Amino acid sequence: MFRGSQSPVGAICMFLLAVGLIAGSGVEAYGSDEVPCHTGERPADVSKRLLTDATELAHPAVELSLPSSRQSVVVLSRLRNDVNTNYQGWVLIRTEGPVCSYRKFALPAMIEPPGLFDIEVEAVFVAAVGPERQRELVVLYRYHRNGAEQDNGYGSYIYRWDGAGFVSQPILADQVAGMRTAAAIRT
Repeated sequence: MFRGSQSPVGAICMFLLAVGLIAGSGVEAYGSDEVPCHTGERPADVSKRLLTDATELAHPAVELSLPSSRQSVVVLSRLRNDVNTNYQGWVLIRTEGPVCSYRKFALPAMIEPPGLFDIEVEAVFVAAVGPERQRELVVLYRYHRNGAEQDNGYGSYIYRWDGAGFVSQPILADQVAGMRTAAAIRT
């Protein structure tokens, strides 16, 4: 119910007036899936705003030209000082408009059981992978199974933009399993 004699139309007008005042005041309002950016800002500067006291970068943030946007920043983080070295990731896609911002898209979670492997991200890049030769986001990592002497190797997560977000491509990842470098995956 509305307070006093304020009608629904009056409440909407007051809301629109408040939004107009915020927009005209130089105060930038962002949605929960938006990250503000500043002209000339480097990916490392943007990534710092996504970290908490309990997290650290799993790999330096990189700017890539992805099918979703020519100016995308990929940020991978993990828990600080933890046996779980699985990363969580986001792709920040630069939005068009009068206010500089990125739209934040979460990458699907890693499927490795937390703490079972020591994961070290080696490279983050774009490559045409598989028979379709679509440009995909690739995260190449080195792993060691915790507690095992010889269980080491290389793997990749491959993500494809589907128009609404990024989707993991495990079949493509299987095709490049064991490849140690970005150059090997790109060929």
